[in-house]
Amino acid sequence: QKNSSIPLQSYNAGGIVRSVAISYDGKYYAAASWNCKVYFFQQNNPNPIWTYLTSGQLRSDESISMSYDGQYIITGNWANEVFLFNKNSSTPIWNYTSTGIINSVSISSDGQYIYAGGAYSIYLFDPSSNNPKFSNGDALAIGFIDTSSNGQYTVYSDDIRLLFIDFSDDDNDGLSNYYETYNSHTYPNNPDSDGDGYSDGWEILNNYDPLNNLSNPTMDLIINIILIVSICTISIVIVLI
Repeated sequence: QKNSSIPLQSYNAGGIVRSVAISYDGKYYAAASWNCKVYFFQQNNPNPIWTYLTSGQLRSDESISMSYDGQYIITGNWANEVFLFNKNSSTPIWNYTSTGIINSVSISSDGQYIYAGGAYSIYLFDPSSNNPKFSNGDALAIGFIDTSSNGQYTVYSDDIRLLFIDFSDDDNDGLSNYYETYNSHTYPNNPDSDGDGYSDGWEILNNYDPLNNLSNPTMDLIINIILIVSICTISIVIVLI
């Protein structure tokens, strides 16, 4: 407690512990160690509620993070793996294998924005899937990553730079401002960049071009109707001949 230097509880993890995380009320906390293990604790119990053995060392100073209420725990290791846990189980909700070691992880207060950074890439996840909602390859190894409470803004460092990313979505089209500026090159303040009646996010999700107003389901239907009419017309002409 804040009024005493005497620990309320202690635990020997059997290996170097470089990263810890705690819920806002101190009820839950977790640790990641060099012996490849994740430990989850509850206040007033010196022994882990559960442990999980990964296949790689959790060596980074930021290899574990916890949501505000302790519901979600995210961790990453040097075997290129990212794991998401629920506090009630040692079985991961999901895991993901990246292209390089994971040096740092961060999670928003509500657990809906989950970030992992490692060798040359950062990843954005949500709790429902291990398929990254966004990934950004980088020429330099990423050292540390942190996110704002709402998860919409992220700052990370690499070998020589400090970078800030805006993951907010001002036009509510399902694409972050960052993605629209640097990836899709659509307009961050216009949900329908090509004005064809379909949002940019929907078009990208369904393999249409959000910058081409002729690339959409309506045009597909028109083209199909024209083709059918043309085929029928040709068939009629052939029959008459």
